Amino acid sequence: MTEKTGFERLATIQQEMKCGKTERNNFGKYNYRSAEGIYKEAKPHLKANGCVLTLNDDMVVIGGSRYIKATATLYQNSGELIISVNAFAQEPTSKKGMSSEQITGSTSSYARKYALNGLFLLDDGQDPDSQDPKEIEDHKNFLSKEIKDTISGISDIKELTQYFEKVQTKENKTQLTKLCGKRRKEIEGQ
Repeated sequence: MTEKTGFERLATIQQEMKCGKTERNNFGKYNYRSAEGIYKEAKPHLKANGCVLTLNDDMVVIGGSRYIKATATLYQNSGELIISVNAFAQEPTSKKGMSSEQITGSTSSYARKYALNGLFLLDDGQDPDSQDPKEIEDHKNFLSKEIKDTISGISDIKELTQYFEKVQTKENKTQLTKLCGKRRKEIEGQ
């Protein structure tokens, strides 16, 4: 049996590695994946496929603005280079509540996360265009009758916001946002 090439190893990792958006930003009301979460998920896949990952940052100036250029490089255990992927993140001059070191660190994490997203082809799940139209139709309504009835019975905007935050999921977010927005307008118009 012949040994896998570097790109065959990369292809295996890309096909097998799943890294969901497990972190939550409650202020922005969105889920995200962290660089640390990607590292944790990548380690067993790298080991199983005889690969080593390195990450490096460089500071670059483009048009007078500072950017962190993160480079994710994948090697075979033998040291043979497979591929390098770059990503850039602009470093803000200031950010409320953060020291300059924290700003640089968070910008580095952001750039590294996107370099790793590109290297491992991380996505958010199945492409709807590749699904059977019947399967899509069966999953269109993500809001239960109970949720709809509860929202229609709420008469206070603060209570509506709290309920939204309580029942929101990745799957129902779009429909829930529309329904709560409609109910909010109704409450404000009363």
